[in-house]
Amino acid sequence: PPTPATPPTPAGSGAVGNVPVPSSPGARSAPVIRYQEVVDPAIGYSFEVPASWQGGIVSEADRQRRGIEAGATFQSPPAQAFLNVVWNGLPNAHQMERELILTTILHSLRVGGGVKRMEEIDRRVESPQGEIVRTHLELVATFQIREGEPLLDFKGRAVVLQTPRGVLFLVCFYGFDAPPETEAQGERIVASAKAP
Repeated sequence: PPTPATPPTPAGSGAVGNVPVPSSPGARSAPVIRYQEVVDPAIGYSFEVPASWQGGIVSEADRQRRGIEAGATFQSPPAQAFLNVVWNGLPNAHQMERELILTTILHSLRVGGGVKRMEEIDRRVESPQGEIVRTHLELVATFQIREGEPLLDFKGRAVVLQTPRGVLFLVCFYGFDAPPETEAQGERIVASAKAP
């Protein structure tokens, strides 16, 4: 059975990602960003997120409402960014047709609440690492929180990990006018994703 929602490991607790890292190498005035590792205790996937971002592993009620096996959400208003993580168990997903999985994920993004536009603008597939197939996506999206409110344009970085146990999807969206360090944060979050 799923375990109750667990908050991310607090900064300073010895988690792998609690090392201060400049947001852009060589930039003297760039703020120092501390990262924390978030591990789903029931499934075992993990990723790093800036310690200042708010969120955590989704609750059982939220998993049922969204129709997912596990996941996490984080946001940072100062960074103008948010992060969604979804895990769905699917035996032998690493052997499934990549295009089918990616098409399904992109379709689910496009029909999500408040999504007015979702486009894939780039894709990169890494050489398989053992039994894990890793695909990176670059996205652009337009969201509208409520009817009549302004449209919000975002860039997105995502990764899809096809594993023997299932599929891990992690996407980080940030505003076109987000602070300069936000894009580097999104890239680090995506690169840090580890399958169970």
